[in-house]
Amino acid sequence: MQTSVIHTENLTRDFGSLRAVNHISFEVAPGRIFGFLGPNGSGKTTTIRLLLGLIKPTSGTASVMGQDIIKNPDEIRQVSGALLENTGLYERLSARDNLEFYGRVWHISQNERTQRMKELLTSLDLWQRKDEVISGWSKGMKQKLAIARTLFHRPQLIFLDEPTNGLDPVA
Repeated sequence: MQTSVIHTENLTRDFGSLRAVNHISFEVAPGRIFGFLGPNGSGKTTTIRLLLGLIKPTSGTASVMGQDIIKNPDEIRQVSGALLENTGLYERLSARDNLEFYGRVWHISQNERTQRMKELLTSLDLWQRKDEVISGWSKGMKQKLAIARTLFHRPQLIFLDEPTNGLDPVA
């Protein structure tokens, strides 16, 4: 039985002489919301990238959803949604086409893609603009679409890196 969703022990990441993550150890229990707070450059984004298996630690260990971050990064990303600094959106595509693309990547059926797209875009107040190319959208509108992309495949675990960046207080 899985006792923690995230488990790290002495997780460390160096970039040359710069230590970005310094021997952090923590656990996140299932059903919990866990957040990092700290100034710019304190290692929050690097820790998320480590946990997603996008970069390897210099030392220490970690598991996410029972999967080792070094041995099984693809399995971690399969069950996770991630909103990172680079939103993964394609500026030349419409909101609909962006979500269609990711729905296909996640092997979501056409019916489910259509239903999920309407559900998310409506809840984020983007449905009426779904067919517009997003290059002309505001930063906040793009951020909402990136949130929709993150949630689209109904991930078991969500990593959000500055998710309110560009959003107004109501959003």
